[in-house]
Amino acid sequence: MESTLMSSIIVFLVITSKMSAKGDSGALVLYDENNVLPQHKPYKHFQFGSNKISIRQNWAHDGVAGIVWDAAVVMCEYIVSNTEFFKGKNVLELGAGTGLAGLCAYLQGASVLLTDREESIGILKENVMRNTAVRSNKEASHSSFAYCSVDQTCDSTFLGKDNSIEVAVLNWSDRKNTYFNSEWDVVIGSDIIYIESSFDDLLTTMRQLKSSSILLSCRLRYDKDYKFIELSKEYFNVKLVVYDENRDIRIFSFRFLD
Repeated sequence: MESTLMSSIIVFLVITSKMSAKGDSGALVLYDENNVLPQHKPYKHFQFGSNKISIRQNWAHDGVAGIVWDAAVVMCEYIVSNTEFFKGKNVLELGAGTGLAGLCAYLQGASVLLTDREESIGILKENVMRNTAVRSNKEASHSSFAYCSVDQTCDSTFLGKDNSIEVAVLNWSDRKNTYFNSEWDVVIGSDIIYIESSFDDLLTTMRQLKSSSILLSCRLRYDKDYKFIELSKEYFNVKLVVYDENRDIRIFSFRFLD
């Protein structure tokens, strides 16, 4: 009994009993990690091919940007299954969130710039530093990782370097950002088609980016999400390249119309 208590995390939950006329009562409840929702777990651990990735989550602080979504996992599986499409390439990730997909591309030999809004950049930096430090067996600030704040631009000379990774703030409505004028072999994004008010900026961003291939992994939840796919066909040849039926996740390829 003592060992069970020592190995368990005890949390206090105030349980309101509708069956009792006496009102509220306190209860001592043992925490069982198996019964915790995935987004509330502080860490999630993955293995893609020979690479292990550990991602810290923080739903309470970062909301949807602070947890791993299935779309990122499916994107990682696609990246690992198509290594030749990413190795040695310059990759930009939009709305990187916790950084899982971008890290997968990096671990397959790509030079990757992971981007997100300024308010979401903290957990992204932490996860990139954690996983690149483990890989290099050096301190987390080793030279293959760099961060660029909203007031500066990452050194564009990293493009073409062999297997580097950087994190930067990128606002889709900031048309003057120099990242829009850089040349990217591949642009990726996972579950970034969900806020309708951002669709115009996202589509404009996709059109402005100089990339031969854009890959977006998503779960199409609402009619508005399907509408975005249809709107994009005005500018892109859109092709469904993956459909994971078990997780209801699609990966679409977007290539500019001739």
